[in-house]
Amino acid sequence: MSPRPRVNKQTDVPNLRAETMPNGKVRYRYMNVLTRKTTTVGKGNKADAERIARQANAVIAQQILDQEAELILSGAPNGTGMTWDAWCDEYLLIQKQRLEAGLIKPYTHKQIVNRVKRVKKKFKGKRIHQLTTYDFTQYLKEDFLAHEKAGMAVMIRSTLIDICAEAISEGVLASDKGNPAQHTKPITRKTKRARLLLDVFNKALEWSKQNQQPYMWKAMLFAIATGQRRSDIAACQFNDIRKFDDDEYIGVIQGKTGKKVAIPLDLHLDSIGYSVRDVINLCRDRTLSRHLFHHSKSIGKTKAGGEIDPDTFSYNFADAIKAVKPDWGEHNPPTFHEIRSLAAREYDKQGIDIQKLLGHSQESTTAIYKDARGHDWVKVDLAENS
Repeated sequence: MSPRPRVNKQTDVPNLRAETMPNGKVRYRYMNVLTRKTTTVGKGNKADAERIARQANAVIAQQILDQEAELILSGAPNGTGMTWDAWCDEYLLIQKQRLEAGLIKPYTHKQIVNRVKRVKKKFKGKRIHQLTTYDFTQYLKEDFLAHEKAGMAVMIRSTLIDICAEAISEGVLASDKGNPAQHTKPITRKTKRARLLLDVFNKALEWSKQNQQPYMWKAMLFAIATGQRRSDIAACQFNDIRKFDDDEYIGVIQGKTGKKVAIPLDLHLDSIGYSVRDVINLCRDRTLSRHLFHHSKSIGKTKAGGEIDPDTFSYNFADAIKAVKPDWGEHNPPTFHEIRSLAAREYDKQGIDIQKLLGHSQESTTAIYKDARGHDWVKVDLAENS
């Protein structure tokens, strides 16, 4: 492996440095202070490199003066002229504080970080007060809507709106001009993800039993028996089982909403032939663990008895679905979260109050889960006198 170039101060021109290469030759690297990018100049000739660097410094200095003048004339708040990427870093610090204060969940914080990194890169180096509704609209159109990524566009738009709203509240953006991201047109999207039907679920369950770790098919059973989200399923522990009025329940504190749902262990889903108690008993094995769903072996950083990452449920379920039904036509394959909808529809047939089971505050939200999106057949009964 070749050693890194040694940096020598062989030039007095600002932003120009000389590097001695492993072969003894010298190259000159110029850094643009606006973009922080470096470029090789002069082809090893010191005089040429210094001349080019001086010219570049003059051009960039004029650009900086022009920007500062525009900043003053525009009446930007506090005369800060903060760049978009610098503000994104500040925004992430605010979100970290919210995480530490318990105002948002770790998974939510993880999603925010990933989205902010994406939008930060898009407008890097630009002054935040110069970004307009047009800039954000074009970004959403060109990077997402043009590639049929309406779902991602919705989430990115929401992120842009919140970044700008936070900037306004901190005085980085002028409040009298409004939120430029908020003025972008709301995005409507048609759900392309297919609903999960019971026969496909059963096939995927059997495939999982034959091809995946035991925790996976047990988690699938628990998901349909309880109707809970994947992150809440991953967090379930044996000590969450408690008694109320002599009946046993498993208590689930939903990470997304904070709702406390007590699910009877004797709750039985007829269409799969399992109760919640049956599934929990399946989770009791020889591995010592607090978690219902856990690793049975230590592999690398993964320790036996350790909690399963919610993303692991999603990846494994996707493999199972693709294995039992590779072609979904114009729809996207159902995800692990679709088990929650299937549970709602199956329990609805039994007359269970699924709004309470799912932990929804509004009946309208529950109705979304009950909707099979045209994947269920409507059967016409024969007349009684036929």
